[in-house]
This record gives sequence, structure tokens and C-alpha cells, in this order.
Amino acid sequence: MDKRKPSSILIIGLGNPLREDDGIGVHILDELRRIYTFSDKIIFIEGRLFGISTLTLWQNFDNVIIIDALEMGKEGGEFIWEDFFSLSFKDTPISSLSIHQPRVKEIITLAYKLNYLPKKCWILGVQPLALGYKEELSPVLKEKLPEILEFLKKKINLLSL
Repeated sequence: MDKRKPSSILIIGLGNPLREDDGIGVHILDELRRIYTFSDKIIFIEGRLFGISTLTLWQNFDNVIIIDALEMGKEGGEFIWEDFFSLSFKDTPISSLSIHQPRVKEIITLAYKLNYLPKKCWILGVQPLALGYKEELSPVLKEKLPEILEFLKKKINLLSL
């Protein structure tokens, strides 16, 4: 029997909000909840430093969206939206996965190997500019935040149909 809820979405904000732009996932999640109203089929979770602890929840959702700072070699504030199933991760050896602060690719790989994957898994990756010890985003990411929020709101609305 399939336990999935129709058009359900789990949105996970990852990052360390004490390290400037590394906390972008948590900042975006906070702003989404503050500004917009969504269906009760959309669940928000702050993964902060321990996104791996959310794995067992994934299998109960149709879509999982992970929001995180990713080093992509782009300008600070640029962002990507990727379907993780289109990326190469399935052949990563499980022995190479670090349980201590794993990277997003490692979390997805582990979910795949444990059969916890949802129907769709998306990542919104944002290029950080500053990773100092501050509780706020860099001015560049603060300026980019409304654009990112509007983009993500549209994606969430499309996925929840």
C-alpha cells in the first residue's frame, strides 16, 4: 500500500545560519513561511547542519526540495534548480559517505541506497559569497533573496498541483 500523500512536498532548508551565506537554506525557509501561505500538504523542515536526519521522512512525500548553499564556481547569489535524478550520484560508494556534515550529494546518494527517495527530488542551490561568522546574509544574497523566493514559490505551486 502506498503511504504517499497526493502532491505532497517536503522542503528542507540546509545550512549554518551562523556562517553568513552558508545559512541561505534556513533563511529562505524562514522567509517562505513568513511571506507566503501554502497548502497543508507542504511541510517545511530546517535541516540546519544535520540534513541527514531528515532522510526517513523523504519516502512519505511525492517531492522533496532541498535548499542549500552550493559552491558552483558562479557569482555570489546565482542559483540553480536541478532535478537530482538527472545528476550522477547512484554509483557513489556508500563507504565514501561521511556521516559528519555530509554534502547534499552524499545525502541524496544515501537516500537512494536506503530506498528513501521520493518520486522527485529537487535542489535549489545558491552560490554563497561570504562564509564568515555572522548571523546574517551578505548584502549580495540579501539583495537576491526576493528573486529566489519568487522563483521558488512558482516552483512549489507547480509541484503542488
